[in-house]
Amino acid sequence: MNNRDKWFHTLELNQELAKPYVQNLSKKISVERNLTKIYPKSENIFAFFDKCPIEDFKVVIVDTEPYCQESQADGLAFSMIEDFQFPTYSLRTFFTCIEETLYNGFCLNQSTDLTRWSNQGVLLMNRILTVEKNVPCSHKGYGWEIFTNFVIQKINEKFKNIIFLLVGSEAQTLNEFISTKHTIFNTEHPIDSIRANRRWSAINVFSEINIKLESFSKQKILW
Repeated sequence: MNNRDKWFHTLELNQELAKPYVQNLSKKISVERNLTKIYPKSENIFAFFDKCPIEDFKVVIVDTEPYCQESQADGLAFSMIEDFQFPTYSLRTFFTCIEETLYNGFCLNQSTDLTRWSNQGVLLMNRILTVEKNVPCSHKGYGWEIFTNFVIQKINEKFKNIIFLLVGSEAQTLNEFISTKHTIFNTEHPIDSIRANRRWSAINVFSEINIKLESFSKQKILW
């Protein structure tokens, strides 16, 4: 089985995807794709499962929704299509924090494609899995929230000692589905910090995740 099949089997997702609410939102999005641009591409909606080997799974990072600008969203939360030259503010913030706290301020030449994180066992999932071009939150309430609730509930049930990084208020609605056998880092969204004209408050979170992984005798992430 490939990565997606393993995830779908373990989390019992095929049964969930067959439910009427998923079928209805799928039809609605298919109709919209004929009228406007929807991101990510249909084949990349579940890229976060495709790129993360379930055998190495240890961290979940949740954002609100895919990027809605042209040629950005690749199906991984916070990630951008390979070699995109101008990282979003959120991604630049992450890179700066990583450089400062893990590499002594050394400026890394980091690709905007975060597949390298996924391949190490980081599930990069958005709360809402699709969006209309240039219309943020356009698919809020379509039903993706029910689906991602289910995903997190199943991860909570099937695994232990998983680290969750919930970025922003929308992602943090998932807190209620995560038990104390896991570790949760709740952080503000980088966009909120720039709106408040201050530095992101969670600058140490990536180093803290690695410290926690070591305490679980798990391999650290090479951020």
